[in-house]
Amino acid sequence: MLLSERVREIGADEAQVAEESIQKARRMLNREIVGGIAPRARRRRLRAWTGIGIGGLVAGAAVTAIVVGSVVAPPSTPIASAAVVLAEAAEVTLTTEALTPAPGQYIRISETWTQPIRGFAPEEGTEIDVTYTLSRTRTLYVPADRSADWIEDSTDAEKITDVSEPEWKGRIEEQELSGGGMMPDIVAHPGGRIMGGDGWATHYYHLSPMSRLYDQMPRNPQALLEWLAAYEPESGYPSPRLTEPIDFNLAPADLRAAMFQTMALLPGARVVSQDGDFTTVAIPDGGESNWMETVTIDMRRGLMVGRGSLDSPESRGSLDVSIVDSAPAGVHLQPGN
Repeated sequence: MLLSERVREIGADEAQVAEESIQKARRMLNREIVGGIAPRARRRRLRAWTGIGIGGLVAGAAVTAIVVGSVVAPPSTPIASAAVVLAEAAEVTLTTEALTPAPGQYIRISETWTQPIRGFAPEEGTEIDVTYTLSRTRTLYVPADRSADWIEDSTDAEKITDVSEPEWKGRIEEQELSGGGMMPDIVAHPGGRIMGGDGWATHYYHLSPMSRLYDQMPRNPQALLEWLAAYEPESGYPSPRLTEPIDFNLAPADLRAAMFQTMALLPGARVVSQDGDFTTVAIPDGGESNWMETVTIDMRRGLMVGRGSLDSPESRGSLDVSIVDSAPAGVHLQPGN
């Protein structure tokens, strides 16, 4: 969770963002150390819908063979291999102009996570058999000049939809949604950095942690694979991941191509489904983990537009990526801005 999201719930009853609230937010950010303070758990652990299985990140499910007795009917259109799909995506991403903003423009990346939930406890010891969907949206505006303000927009960040028992919607929203809190809905982060600290020193983290490593990352797929394996994580920063869509989409075109080609080298990578211009590929998490991440690729533009996991398909993220001429004005929380 972003540091800015961790303090959003505090002061939810404040209708206006006063200077005192901004100062409080700054103090909160100074106390929040990435990795030093675990994200606050939700009041109730979200449970996956245990009814009909929910699909991953794409509209079409993988084609399966139909077995009648001992006869197997093969798919009419075979699914391409991961190596073929990722090679094609690498070629396309080198030529796309989808993420080449002109001076003054912004790359707009809006991501929505959805989580189907079954069961609601309005009070201790009571549970209602109701199903609903919780979604969270965050929109990031990245300027053509990456040193300028990155705008993080969390307006209407959380929503409850598809409630099977409509009379419970109000109570579910009251319990599940965090509200605006003291944190402004729209925040400006100079150069994409978020300020944090431990009370003794101020540290800066980044909305796109991998971006500071772009110049170091090899463009040769095998060399990049070895570089990732040997990478020593830095305090406060996660290890670089090929399946992180924001980091991926903001990378230079030649690095995006190398990352696609590197995914093809991972044992177990496979195509899950193809739906028009969108192909979903499962990528092994690596190491001793059996976790299989999924990414949905826009094959027309060579960009990542979805993510999830084969191991937890009920939770999924979808992204909208575009170039826009302006961004909303954000509140600066960092001193000196």
